[in-house]
Amino acid sequence: MYLILQEKINEAIKELNSDKYISEVLSTSKFCHHGSDIIYYFEENDLIKEYANSKSRKNIISKYIEDKLKSIKKELLEELKEGKLYRSILIEKIKKLKDDFGIFWSSNKNTAACVQNNNDLNEYLLEINVNINQIDFVETIKSRLDVIHGEREFEIQLYKGSIVELDSFTLV
Repeated sequence: MYLILQEKINEAIKELNSDKYISEVLSTSKFCHHGSDIIYYFEENDLIKEYANSKSRKNIISKYIEDKLKSIKKELLEELKEGKLYRSILIEKIKKLKDDFGIFWSSNKNTAACVQNNNDLNEYLLEINVNINQIDFVETIKSRLDVIHGEREFEIQLYKGSIVELDSFTLV
């Protein structure tokens, strides 16, 4: 499984370490569709003047992507070796648990629901054994490139329509 995992991550990295993806980032100003604006990277690193220069901006983003992809690869190989993913959800009753658990999961067991609880809902931690063929590594890595959320969410995106089988669900 480790070799297949490595191969899938390498394929995604090859796709993302390309002029096509860099152009996409520069045109959308985001590393992923649900991410933060790239200007935060420039602000954090005191590079506002470089942000204003399109050639400098492209060079800086290219270098950031190249460097970050190396660390993301190591993280994913380590995080996915157990094959467990987690998702925290808010629901009224366990009876209302549905079959479609969504595509956004975490490799971190200490994950939290991404919406605010109005205290009418219970929080459950779902756990699955993941089939690595269900992981969308391109979108997973894009989300981990995000400057604000990338390092703290441990996000793993599954392909839309992936069927998962719950190993456990626990009231948090």
